[in-house]
Amino acid sequence: MVSNVSGMGSAKNVNKKEEELKKQREARAKGEIIIERGMTVSELAKKFKMSVDDFKKMTGLKSSALTVGNSLKGIPTDTVQGGKGLASLAKKHGMTLKEFCNLNGIHENYKPQKGEAFYVFPKQDTAAAQKPKTPTTEASTPKPSAQPVPQAANPSAPAVSSEQKTLTADEIVEKLEKAADDNRGAVGKPDFDNVFNQITPELAIDVVTKFQEKYGKS
Repeated sequence: MVSNVSGMGSAKNVNKKEEELKKQREARAKGEIIIERGMTVSELAKKFKMSVDDFKKMTGLKSSALTVGNSLKGIPTDTVQGGKGLASLAKKHGMTLKEFCNLNGIHENYKPQKGEAFYVFPKQDTAAAQKPKTPTTEASTPKPSAQPVPQAANPSAPAVSSEQKTLTADEIVEKLEKAADDNRGAVGKPDFDNVFNQITPELAIDVVTKFQEKYGKS
């Protein structure tokens, strides 16, 4: 009887955790944060690397008082695209993986769903970028045209694509490590596969050896 009760309790805990994760995903998809016990405006603003005043403006808060269960709106989010992982999304918004996971309340090995939304740092609009440029006399004065750029010997010849370039063992090693980091937790890894597939039998031993020497792993 005791074991049955214990099993029922464990099942309830699992269901409760899954329900909480579902609510968090739904809130992030709407660009909202559900207020939980212990949350403060100053701590939330700090997580987003914002001042309290700027955070209030972004979310429409009139005071620093928060009510548990209510939602804050206007939270910046972005989604994970197919073939990409958390590290790639974090880099896109100038965040470290640790900052990204701390902001979203997840661990670094979290497996995102395709198209899942996550909180990100807001874009920083500087006053200089918003201020219109005043035309100057120098800017309005016509300048002599630049010297013509020499044309290629054969203009009709197609440009060589970087994707068609045969990679060296060192280049493959660096691209593999970058792709592995960018696609951590990704749903499908085409970037990694594209590099991996360029390892020819002749380069295989050299790539494995250099990867071990440079990164200390296989």
